[in-house]
Amino acid sequence: MDESKLTPASFSIYFTEAYYSLYEKGLITPDQLERIIVLLDMMESLPPELFQERLMRIFPEIKNDLE
Repeated sequence: MDESKLTPASFSIYFTEAYYSLYEKGLITPDQLERIIVLLDMMESLPPELFQERLMRIFPEIKNDLE
């Protein structure tokens, strides 16, 4: 993906598709998929710190990777 053309909308679509693929493979739950889609839809209105905090609530196992 050409990062110079990455808009918030295209970022959201790209990651929604990626998370849906993880869901199809059984790597995330239906609840996690729903919550991440909602979070991605809200991404533009959230400060980065709040986005990260909410992401860690959905995937608490990645907390150490983000700190």
